[in-house]
Amino acid sequence: MGKLIETEADVHALTLRKAIELGFQVAFECCHCRKWGVQDALALIHKYGPEIKLEKLKNDAKCTRCRKQQARVLLKRPYQSRRHAWIPHDPMGRG
Repeated sequence: MGKLIETEADVHALTLRKAIELGFQVAFECCHCRKWGVQDALALIHKYGPEIKLEKLKNDAKCTRCRKQQARVLLKRPYQSRRHAWIPHDPMGRG
């Protein structure tokens, strides 16, 4: 059995391929205005390739609301109760 994904460091160490294989949806949350949204996995793979680390994606993300380029990566477990759906934490803002 593999290591549990629980912390921000665990999330950053994953590749896009591995996150998708584990059944996660990838989301970004702006560190400035707190806007967040789940991303289209196929579009991310097409643009960056499947072996990119989520930490690198975090550095390239740009907010569509405030245009700042600093984000947190969140993973969402589909079909989980809200209380257990997000890793490493729930989004703090509104989507």
